[in-house]
Amino acid sequence: MEDNPLFNAGKGAALTMSGGVECDASVMTGDGAAGAVTACTRIKNPIRLARVVKEHTPHVLLINPDVDLATSHGIDVVDPEYFVTPARQEQLRRILAEEEAPLRHGTVGAVALDSHGHLAAATSTGGISKQFNGRVGDSPIIGAGTFARDGACALSCTGDGEAFLEGCVAHDIYARMAFGRLNLAEAIHATFDEEITRRGSTGGVIGIDAEGQVVLAHNSEMMFAACKNGVRIEVWT
Repeated sequence: MEDNPLFNAGKGAALTMSGGVECDASVMTGDGAAGAVTACTRIKNPIRLARVVKEHTPHVLLINPDVDLATSHGIDVVDPEYFVTPARQEQLRRILAEEEAPLRHGTVGAVALDSHGHLAAATSTGGISKQFNGRVGDSPIIGAGTFARDGACALSCTGDGEAFLEGCVAHDIYARMAFGRLNLAEAIHATFDEEITRRGSTGGVIGIDAEGQVVLAHNSEMMFAACKNGVRIEVWT
């Protein structure tokens, strides 16, 4: 999905105020291990590098990671211009001219439960249009935009990143399940009511629990998602 310019992640991502692209991504597995990268300007697939951080470094989060780390693990490095598309340039022009409101949404994510009962979540984004250089949203922050814990749930969020950061949304959903004994749907809706809707913000989340129940929730006009369980594929809007 990071290779498809239709999504705000990787190629075709939203442009910063200065016209560049800074991509963020994170991945977490249900055993508590996580990796994340932010402000990537040359990494073709940031989500792959986030996994490298998790599995091959002693760290969790790297800012503007060195391209040598990527190439040493077979991840493609590209020129910054690779990410910029004419459609995003025109969008930024209209935003700067105040002809269009800034794009505040746009993230790709995935959650999974394997045959051994292990959960995982991953999230990737280009941020928001006209953002300051160096701005970091919720997507690469474990507990804000991404979270997974075996026996409970895996979550990937999208929306107004600052609200998800302030509300620690992904972890709050998990905590309501673990300590409040809510099911996944109840926990998501309670967290969204308190941390997102109350702030006047919008967004969505995809989640799966330890029994394989999938929940798609959002307070925005729409959110696209698909689910595959080995038997069938379902698509929601």
